[in-house]
Amino acid sequence: RRARPVAAALPERLDRTGESRWVAQLASILGRKFTRQVLAFIHEDEGELDERLEALISAGVLERSSTERGTFSFRHALIQKAAYESLLKSTRRKYHERVANVLATLPDSTHAYPPELLAQHFTLAGLHERAVPLWLEASGTSLRRSANVEACAQAEEGLSCIRELGSAPAFHQVELMLHTMKGMALIAARGWSVSEVGEAFARAAAI
Repeated sequence: RRARPVAAALPERLDRTGESRWVAQLASILGRKFTRQVLAFIHEDEGELDERLEALISAGVLERSSTERGTFSFRHALIQKAAYESLLKSTRRKYHERVANVLATLPDSTHAYPPELLAQHFTLAGLHERAVPLWLEASGTSLRRSANVEACAQAEEGLSCIRELGSAPAFHQVELMLHTMKGMALIAARGWSVSEVGEAFARAAAI
């Protein structure tokens, strides 16, 4: 008998977890790796959470970190993807918003979450106006670290959010800064000659 493709077998493992599947779906919003603490904020019944997490571990869906207390991860990226895609789009948006709001209010002593993570959750929640300044912060931080490819990508994410908002006048200053950062990152990563550099600075000049 031929072995079944991994891509088909792993999502089926998730389907066999019964009522615990819902916890896996919620956890998938947080990414492949997550903490129980943050998951508890978005789960509606914390009392049953540990039981569900143990069931998912037993089913081979999750694994507990051996080095980070209270941290779990999906055993395979395909399981996390299957859990995420099984949620209704409206449900995903709702929980991305809840996660972003939770992460934004956690004290630094609890955990430090980078601005690009918050920006991504707000973007996926459809809250572009809240995502834009976070993408700007993320791009600026990456640029200062000479992480130029990341800086360019994050600036483009911010610009995409502004386009979703219809290039609102209230965001013109931020849009100017994002185009400028994108241009600087492109120069550092790919040189002056690429056409995107001229386009970025031309748009900045127009603003």
